[in-house]
Amino acid sequence: PAEPGDAALAKRVADLEAREAAFAERQARQEATEIIDKAVASGLLTPATASGLAEFAASLPDNEADAVSFGEAEQKLTPRRFFFDFLGRLPKAVDFGELSAEDGRSPHGLTPADMAMRAVAFQEGCRRDGLIITTTEAVQAVKEGKDRE
Repeated sequence: PAEPGDAALAKRVADLEAREAAFAERQARQEATEIIDKAVASGLLTPATASGLAEFAASLPDNEADAVSFGEAEQKLTPRRFFFDFLGRLPKAVDFGELSAEDGRSPHGLTPADMAMRAVAFQEGCRRDGLIITTTEAVQAVKEGKDRE
């Protein structure tokens, strides 16, 4: 026969297990959010591609029983750890750094005004030769040095 204390104890154990599971879920979501936010800040992900990834990562199993290895020499990783490792290996999607030199020149050594003048001159030269090109094509030609040929 079950004693009255057994039911109360079982309820307390169930409550503690539920609290522990909720705490673990919050911890997983917080960790995933921090990792995804760092990936966005460092340019590995754009905000649009990061949407929903923290929730997805937090839902992935993170216990040793679910660990997998993709090669004989590789260590076993849980699906969540594998996902975070994968994010760390992504190439930069966005470069937030300054691409021009401190003096305002482009990587091609031209100021924006010089680039514009040379692109317009190239475009006009092409037009005189009967070839119509866009400004974008003219700028690309200047970048490639084709305006000097």
